[in-house]
Amino acid sequence: MGIKTFAKHFLPTTMRQFEQGRENIKNNQQSILAELTQRIDNLSSHVARLESSMKYGIGSLNEYSSITNGVVAFKNFVKTRTTTAWRLDFVVYEKWLDKKPKTKEIYFEMNAPIDPSDDLIAYTLASYCGRIYQRIFFDLCLHEETIDNIEAFTDSKTNCRTLILHEKSSSPQSNNRFRATGDEPFPSIALAFSGGLDSLAAKMLMPENTRLFSVNYEGRERESASFLLYNPVVLSTNLRKTIRVYYHNWTALCSAALLCQETYPADFVAAGRIFEDYPEYHLFNQTIPDCFFPHSFLGVNSLWYTLGLTQIGTALVCARSLSPEELRQALDSLESVGTIKRYRKECILKILWRKYHIGIEINNLPLPEEEKKISFGSFFSEDFLMPYFVKNLGIQSVSAMLVDIPECLAELAASLSMDFYERFLPTMSGDFPPQLGREYLRRLKEIGISDFNENDIKELNIVLDTLDEYHHFNNKDYAIIRNNNWDSPRLVPERVEAY
Repeated sequence: MGIKTFAKHFLPTTMRQFEQGRENIKNNQQSILAELTQRIDNLSSHVARLESSMKYGIGSLNEYSSITNGVVAFKNFVKTRTTTAWRLDFVVYEKWLDKKPKTKEIYFEMNAPIDPSDDLIAYTLASYCGRIYQRIFFDLCLHEETIDNIEAFTDSKTNCRTLILHEKSSSPQSNNRFRATGDEPFPSIALAFSGGLDSLAAKMLMPENTRLFSVNYEGRERESASFLLYNPVVLSTNLRKTIRVYYHNWTALCSAALLCQETYPADFVAAGRIFEDYPEYHLFNQTIPDCFFPHSFLGVNSLWYTLGLTQIGTALVCARSLSPEELRQALDSLESVGTIKRYRKECILKILWRKYHIGIEINNLPLPEEEKKISFGSFFSEDFLMPYFVKNLGIQSVSAMLVDIPECLAELAASLSMDFYERFLPTMSGDFPPQLGREYLRRLKEIGISDFNENDIKELNIVLDTLDEYHHFNNKDYAIIRNNNWDSPRLVPERVEAY
């Protein structure tokens, strides 16, 4: 083969291969450089965090707390464990610009021999903090991922005594340190249990192997009298109202289950949240979340056993499932006689007795104190139930709780059946594993709770339209409801097999 022929046929190919090889080398160099840059950035972040942790360690708490307004520090932890119980004593330091710094001795005490890691203790304390602090300090040895997760939830700069550096999990579900073993006949479920009608209804709808977890706040012994009847695992604490920690929320209610996650691991966590608690899920185009902090960071999802039921629905479940003595105990655990909350629950039980002769008979209802009344339009969860009360007890029942009552309530009561208040909206329950979904539907049917029908959807929309004037939803496309997407393919009985 001559040189000309070789150059004509082979040289262009060789040159292209050479250029491609050079381009590959260049790309590899860029990839390696990007990876090195990322590692340097990560190392810089680790060093900065370690410096911050050392600077704001337990020995320099005053320096740490002087940085900014809205500081809370958890320190001086002392753990005590026996064969039947566990106790954690610690000190909470809190500082706000408008008040003097204060320190409070706090305790957590469990009626079970748990042994939670520092990470679980930090997650539990963070669940009480909400997003009201700018800086949080833990006198604990924590993984870097724990710090990152707590910062994401609390929106606070968070530090600890000792930081453990490691690669972050690719997803919450990949963190198996806190997961259940899966040996249960059903997936393991933890129920945050208050002993009230809503959490009792959740218990009635859940599998028998559900483990109950309760929080016993010092000074609220009336509540504990109810939930102790059901032998839950109990976290006792004096944390309530001692500092500004945001204790009155869903995550704080689940703190007992969270603290026990290593000893009694769960696949799912549940609580007695109801339809009117989360109007954004049925009024606006928002997806019901699979999980909440901090369980979400532990790979533990949530189940919504009562979110498709109103307060009337949960009371109906209880009235058909519990003895009169159990119902009275649940009532007594709520609030004192003469409060709006107690009166509202008593009104519901009175209606159910009149309509179905179930539950307990309540004749003379002690009225709430006049100064405790609130204005109509203040709270959606209150106003939402009022058309049902007017329909079944008359306007007098509403005027005992609210002032500034609109005349339209009487018009609604006269024109609507209000049956939807006693029924179940499947789309509000989110996703269920197949075996749990089938058992859930069976229990609802067994207790006699019907699904929403088309007329229920229409009536619900009419009530929402009326309340819109007072609560300014500012969204006329009520998502799930407005799109008539209430026929859930996951929970409607004839479709549950397709799960």
